[in-house]
This record gives sequence, C-alpha cells and structure tokens, in this order.
Amino acid sequence: MSAWLCSRCGANTHIDILANNNDMCSNCASSYVEEDSTNNAREDIVNKPKHYNFATIEPIDVIEDWQLDFRLANALKYISRAGKKDPAKTKEDLQKAIWYINRYILKECSDGNK
Repeated sequence: MSAWLCSRCGANTHIDILANNNDMCSNCASSYVEEDSTNNAREDIVNKPKHYNFATIEPIDVIEDWQLDFRLANALKYISRAGKKDPAKTKEDLQKAIWYINRYILKECSDGNK
C-alpha cells in the first residue's frame, strides 16, 4: 500500500483513506470547502448541506436534543428537507416520512405501548 502526503496538513497517510479522490486526508477534506472559479465558496455537502440549513436550527440539532428514536428522526429529516433537496421528490420525501412514522407506530404503539 502506497503512502501519500496530505496537501493541507502534510500528514503521511495511505492512499485508500484519501477523501473524494483528491490529495487531502479525510480529516482535512471533511472541513474543506472548495471555491468555484469566481472565488465563491461552494456548498459543503457533508457538514452543511443546503437542504438542512435553510432555517436557524438544523434537523440534527432537534433530533439530538429531543433524543428521537431512529424512525422518528428519519421522519423529521424527510419532512424538513421535503421540497428543498430535490423539489421533484417532495411527495417521495413525505411518503418516506409517513413510512417511518407508521413503522414507529407498528413497533412501539401496539399492544398498549405508549
């Protein structure tokens, strides 16, 4: 396995852990936001995707603060991004949210639970 130096921090790393086929280690790449040809920062799709950052609070903050179950967390995620990530998939996102809510009800709210 070949070694490679990260272009940002100089860390000696292995090629198989370089991020996104660039010359940065995964640690540097996770915090790196490229600039386009006009020197405007491009979207950071890993840490701050636009479809979750349109308001003052992100869905992940609500999910963590409320300690939501995986299924309810996914429902919240799909509701919050409906029409924002891909406007053509608004109905699909809402249907996915309903699926997760129904799954939660089926598993957690039957036989007198909750």
